[in-house]
Amino acid sequence: MDIEGAEHEAFENIFNTNKMVVGMAIEFHQIDNNCLIFNSIIKKALKNYHIVHIHGNNYCELIDYNNFPSTVEISFLHKDFVETPIELSKFSYPISGLDQPNRFSKPDIKFNFTNDN
Repeated sequence: MDIEGAEHEAFENIFNTNKMVVGMAIEFHQIDNNCLIFNSIIKKALKNYHIVHIHGNNYCELIDYNNFPSTVEISFLHKDFVETPIELSKFSYPISGLDQPNRFSKPDIKFNFTNDN
């Protein structure tokens, strides 16, 4: 879903459907202006979904000291399709061979979720 900011409204319809949505790949825009809505959506999503991938959109600005961008792509998988215990990611993102910058003239946004930063 890449609907330029309207994903916040669309999410309510996804959560209110009685049909199972197996997975979602969503680009969240303008997080800096909608941080409360973004955090609310993520909290609701985590009730039934796991975040399985994240990629920062390097066309946008960074919004805090943790290198978090104002636009981020997040992939979710419904918990019913996960058979093994979930562990925190030990990867550094972006993942070579999987991710690529949205804008090739700028460096990609890096994420690292390990505790040894």
